[in-house]
Amino acid sequence: MILFGFTHQVFIGGADIIAFYGIAGLLIEGLIFKSKRFKEKALFVIGTLSFLTISTGWWFLSLFKELSEEANVNYLEMVIENVIAFPITVLVQLLFFPFLFVILLGVLVERKTWISHPEQHISKLRKFALTGILISVIGASPLTATTVGILNVSEKILAALHIFQILTGIAGGIGYTSLIALFGIAATKLTPKITNWLTAIGRRSLTFYLYQEALLVILLSPVAFGLGNKLGYTGIILTAVVIWITGVIIAVFLEDKKVPGPADALLRRLVYL
Repeated sequence: MILFGFTHQVFIGGADIIAFYGIAGLLIEGLIFKSKRFKEKALFVIGTLSFLTISTGWWFLSLFKELSEEANVNYLEMVIENVIAFPITVLVQLLFFPFLFVILLGVLVERKTWISHPEQHISKLRKFALTGILISVIGASPLTATTVGILNVSEKILAALHIFQILTGIAGGIGYTSLIALFGIAATKLTPKITNWLTAIGRRSLTFYLYQEALLVILLSPVAFGLGNKLGYTGIILTAVVIWITGVIIAVFLEDKKVPGPADALLRRLVYL
């Protein structure tokens, strides 16, 4: 996964998370088969360290003015810059965001079968969905207000708003995961065909993550067609939706033909070498 992430960020130019998943897997691998109590202690320690590094990191960033980026770069320049940026990106993900905490939290949640068997936990999932999303919306609102120009704040206040949004976003992740689980239950009963479509793309998640990122970069980035500066927010959103829909169509075709996603198949082959 680290290799896939490197390829994704350097040669495709996407905002990568794959490499960090691989590194996170290596970091928490030894915890997977530990007792529940041990994992809960590890979660507390990692959560505390994440809070400290996130708070310190964003405050540190607030001491520096944002560097302007060159709007027009060619592909070779992008590759060179991304090679240099790759280890920094992984380090930032580790220190400035609670990804490691959230991944370990996911391991603990899965043991409770809330996601694998959501039909057994509908009441809890409803509470998690409502509470988590509400907390996330409240936490993101101040930062959103600064982004759209409603609020003008200092760099240090902006850093505090980033921290607030990131930490409350953990609750949002739980909330939206619960909502998706509830949607899955309803969709299975009401529209099984849609469920099958989503299952098809889910089984090829790595392939279509790379597919979507590659098309977004090609269409929107200044290293290719550069439409990002011309389409506006609405156009960019519609472009992303169309790309996702085409991915679903291709995934359903592959599912019908019993063909795995190329990237997913390659990852499995590399894992079992």
